[in-house]
Amino acid sequence: DAHAESCLGVRKQLSEYIPPDSKLIVDLGCGDGDGAAATARMYPGAKVVGIDASPFMIVAGRRQNRDCANLEYRHQLAEETFIPSNSVDTVTLTLVLHECSDEGKRGILKEAFRILRPGGTIVLIDTPQSDLFTFRGFYEPWKHQWVHFNATQFLTEAGFETVIDH
Repeated sequence: DAHAESCLGVRKQLSEYIPPDSKLIVDLGCGDGDGAAATARMYPGAKVVGIDASPFMIVAGRRQNRDCANLEYRHQLAEETFIPSNSVDTVTLTLVLHECSDEGKRGILKEAFRILRPGGTIVLIDTPQSDLFTFRGFYEPWKHQWVHFNATQFLTEAGFETVIDH
């Protein structure tokens, strides 16, 4: 089922799972920054960093979210952020992993684990696995790997100890 507010609604809902005391929040694979901006607006006392591999998405995000003074965009890979280890309170990952090979997923989750401080939180939401075999998933290159994706297994392999599925 689609969210009533489309992707932005999903991103706002994702932000509700961020611990309220987070001071540094990193959105890996932020795309045009709508999710990072929703988070920045919900947590004005936090610094939010949106990271994306596409320079075009970074430009679009900066342009359409100029009102978010606490939001910074960085043109980098989610697998190699150059953010210091153990420095981030919360990492968000929205609609990214289904776009990646299993190797890519592992790299992104390992980087998320590396940059999170001990006790930090990762919040992740993605496309339902069955959805990619409809018209919407027709062009998704990694759909055959995504259908077998087990979030708990991948997160545990990356070093996460407590995984809660909502």
